[in-house]
Amino acid sequence: MRFASVCSAFITALLSLLLLFGCIKEKNTMDNMGNFEDVRTKIEEFNEDITELESELASLTEDRAEVAEKLRVAEKRAGYKKNPTAFLTFDEGFTSVTVSVVNQLNEAGVKATFFVIGKNLANNTEMQEALKAASDAGHAIGIRSYSGDMSEIYKNETAYFEDLYKCRDLIKQITGKDAVLVRMPGGSATAEYRFKKNTGSNDCFKAVLARLIAEGFIVNDWTVDTGDATVSNVDTIVSNTLKKAQTPLKNESKTCVILFTNNNRTTKALPSIIEGLKTLGYAFETMPVEFAIVRQR
Repeated sequence: MRFASVCSAFITALLSLLLLFGCIKEKNTMDNMGNFEDVRTKIEEFNEDITELESELASLTEDRAEVAEKLRVAEKRAGYKKNPTAFLTFDEGFTSVTVSVVNQLNEAGVKATFFVIGKNLANNTEMQEALKAASDAGHAIGIRSYSGDMSEIYKNETAYFEDLYKCRDLIKQITGKDAVLVRMPGGSATAEYRFKKNTGSNDCFKAVLARLIAEGFIVNDWTVDTGDATVSNVDTIVSNTLKKAQTPLKNESKTCVILFTNNNRTTKALPSIIEGLKTLGYAFETMPVEFAIVRQR
C-alpha cells in the first residue's frame, strides 16, 4: 500500500509540474501568475518534492529487493526439506585427474563444486584453461588454499589469510569470477586443532572463522566422506558412500555434502556413485553461496 501511495503522489507531482510548464507557455496565464521569480520559486518547490519522492521510491525499491532476496533464500532452504539434494565436492584440484572428473560430470549432466589448490594452477596454462572451462560450464569454484601446506597456513591468522587471498586472487584472474566458497584444508575441525596447537589458544580459530564470515566467505565441510583418499577398493568406496547418503533422507533438511579427493579411484567410483544417488532420489546442485549448509563437522 505504501509503495502504491508513493507512486500516486509521484505521478501527481509530475502532472502538476507539466501543467505548470504549460501555464508558463501561455502568456495570459503567465501575466496572472505574477512575476517570473514567483514562477521559478514554484518550480523549485516542485523539483524538491519530486527529488524527495524519487528518493523514497528508491528506498522502497531497495526494501522490496531485500525482501525478495530473503524470500528466495527461505524458499531454497524449504526446498531442501522436500527434495533430496546432493552437493558433490572435489578437493585438491586442478590436475589431470580433475579434468577427467569434469568430463564425467559434464557427460552425466551434473554440476559440482571444486575447492582448488592455487599452486596447481600457477604457471600451468593447461590447468588454468581447464579451470576456466569448468567454471564456464556451470561448476562452482571454491578456495581450499594456495599452498596446501597445513603446517604453514595454520600457523596464525595472518598466515591463513595471506594464503587464502593468494588463491582467491588467482581464481579471479583465471575465471573472472569472485570465489567466496571456502573449505579449510582438512576441514574446520582440523583447522581448529592446528590453530590451537600452533598458537596455544582456540581464539585464533574463532577469529579466523569470524573474519571469513565478516568478509563474505561461505565455509563448508561435508557430511559424507567417500573415503577415496584412503580406501583402495573402488566397490567399497561406492557402497560406503551410498550407504551414508541414505541417512540425510531421514533428516528435516535432505542435503548431502559429499567429499571427493583428487586421485584415480575418484574417477573410477564417480559414475556408480552418481547413478546410485539418482536412484536414491537425489538431485544435484553446486554449493549455494547464500548460506553455509555445513560449517563444522
